[in-house]
This record gives sequence, structure tokens and C-alpha cells, in this order.
Amino acid sequence: MHLKDTVILVSCFLCFSPVETQSIGIESVIRFGDSLFQHAQYNQALHEYQRALFFSADTLKSGLSVKVADCYFALDNFKMARSYYDSAVCYANSGQVSADMEFQKVRCWMMEDKFGVALLRLHAMEAGTDSSLLRRKSLYQGICCYGMGQYEEMQKYLMKSFPPGDSMKIYQLQELLEERKVLNRPDPNLALVLSIFIPGAGQVYAGDIKAGLNSLFLVGGLVYLGTSGVLTFPLVTIPFIHRYYLGGIMHARAAAENTRNSIRFGYFTQLSRVFPAGASFIHLFEPEAQEKIYPVNLRSSDSEIEILLKIGYLGYKEFLSSQDVDACVFHPSCSNYTIEAIEIKGVVTGLLEGFDRVSRCHPFVGKHDYPYDTRTMKSYDTLISEELHPGLFIKVHR
Repeated sequence: MHLKDTVILVSCFLCFSPVETQSIGIESVIRFGDSLFQHAQYNQALHEYQRALFFSADTLKSGLSVKVADCYFALDNFKMARSYYDSAVCYANSGQVSADMEFQKVRCWMMEDKFGVALLRLHAMEAGTDSSLLRRKSLYQGICCYGMGQYEEMQKYLMKSFPPGDSMKIYQLQELLEERKVLNRPDPNLALVLSIFIPGAGQVYAGDIKAGLNSLFLVGGLVYLGTSGVLTFPLVTIPFIHRYYLGGIMHARAAAENTRNSIRFGYFTQLSRVFPAGASFIHLFEPEAQEKIYPVNLRSSDSEIEILLKIGYLGYKEFLSSQDVDACVFHPSCSNYTIEAIEIKGVVTGLLEGFDRVSRCHPFVGKHDYPYDTRTMKSYDTLISEELHPGLFIKVHR
């Protein structure tokens, strides 16, 4: 049988098969998709929902579009989620469903950290005279203003999101809003300026006292060596002073931003206790975990030289590299690459591999020679992968 004949037969079967049989089959597919979604198997659930959506009648398309969109939302594909929420609005037969889908589209923008776009969509949203929709809209607008750092506007919208008679909630919110000045501290620009005048001062101001003292003693020690009177010392120390001085300034700003993000997260957690509906937005402001992954396993070392090299590597990463500018053009860095080579190939061969890597680490590396990530602006030149050798990697929290 030719392919053309097969297609005709399948089409006839689909067109002339009883509607009741088709609806039973679609319902079973939807139930199977629901079970997959409940078990967090979103890709598989998405496949089942799309099958059902393709063959379903118009009366089912709105609900199925929502299910498909929810799968994309769970998979962090917010662009496709918005597209299917739009489809759900087209097939919706009630104003409540349309409003819910509009709010879901706003959530997609917020998940992408595009609070300005989300706020514009909320301003354009028609809520009519429905008090519950107006309060929900005000809550979303307040959260968007919070994400943009517009705390005065946030206060205005959040006050509108309460029912008029809920005096207890209003009082709790007013008490919390009086403390909102903490959201502007520490100032990343001030941390940067402090470290320009006194190395490490910006990091101490940001709350990272250990890193601040490290920067102060490191830069101060190099300046002392450079001015000790030995003729060659200035030539050797000036490049390192430049790197660690600039690195300290950059790390001071980053430390202030991390501390501020932690404060913003804690503040929003308190807000969510006043607004139960806002609890689902907490993860939007959760700060990223600050950790370094060092490929070191001292217990696997079979020689004292290898142990000393690895201890020196950890000291370098903790006290020198942590204050340095991000100058390496590769991922992983040359120090990580070298210690991985020592771990796998031994001291002599590993050191040779490390010297070879350092000789290739320069700004003129061709992007076509190695896989290149435009986001991190790094060329990938790996000896091993963390996934293949998870036992070699330990996490050091900073």
C-alpha cells in the first residue's frame, strides 16, 4: 500500500469514526497527561496534552491550551507558555478564564525578570469593577514595583490590594513599610568607592569582613614589597597590585549586590506573611547561592608532593584568586584545569598539561578553536567533566 493510500485511510477513519469513541480516547489521553504532570514529568505530559489538543473539539481547547501552557511554564519556557495562554483566551467562554490567563502571562514576564514589561501589561489590563480582580491587579503591580526597586509605588499598590475593612492587615503592612529603607542598603556604588580609596573597605561595608581584610593585606603587602627599595620588586609587583586592586573593587560591588539581594529576599518573605497570595512569588527574589566548586580530593592523593600542590591550590583560590579580576579566557580556569590534570595524570604530566594551558590562555584565542559561550564570554577547554567524575569535586561555600 502506498503512503498516499495510507494517509487517505487514516483520514477517513478519523473523520467517520464515532464522536463518542474519539471523546473517550481524548479523555483517556488527558487523564494520562494529568498523571504525568502530577509526577513532574512535564515533557511527557506536554506531549500527551498536545496530542489531545490537536484532535479535541473547540469546547476542550481552552482547558487543554492551559494545560500545555502550564507544562511550558514548569519547563521555564515562558515564551511558549505565553503563546498557549493566549490560545486559551481565544477559546475561553468566560471573562474569569480570560482574566486568569492574562495574569498568567504577566507571571511569565515576571519569571523572566522583566518587571517593567509586566507592569505595562498590568496597566493595560481591563479589570472593570470587579473588586477581587482590582485587588489582584494591585498586588501584582506592587510586586512588579518591588522587583524594579520602586518602593514608594509599591506601597501605593499594596495598600490598594487589601479589602477596605481588613484593618489588621493594613496595620501590619504599614509597620513593615516603615522599615523599607533597609532595602537600599548596602549601596553597591558606595562599596565600589570605598574600595577605591581603601582596598577591602567596600567588602567590609558589604558585610564580607574576611574578604575585605584579605584584600587590604594582599594589596598592602604588595605595595610594601614594591616600595621596599629592591630594584626589581616594583617591576614584579606593579602588575599584581593593578590586578588585585581592581579585583577588590569589582568584588566589593558584587558583595554589596549579593547582600542587598539577601535583604530584599528576607523582606519579601515578611511581606508574603501579610499577603498569602504573594507567597508564590518568593522564588523571584531568592538570591543565587554563592559557591565555588574546587576539583580537589586530598584523600585520593598518593604522594606528599601532590598533597602540597593541592593545598597550595586551595590557598591560592581562597586568598588570591578570590580577589583577582576574571582574566582567564577559558572555562574551567587554568588553575582548575591544572589541578584536574594532576588528579588524573599525576604530578609531572599534570603540571605539563597546566603549563600548556597557561601558554594558550591569552586574549588572542580564536573563538573558532574552542566551543564558545557568548553569555559568559568564555571558551570551553575541559579535561574532565563534573558529570563524569562527580567524586572529584567538592563545594566550598563563600
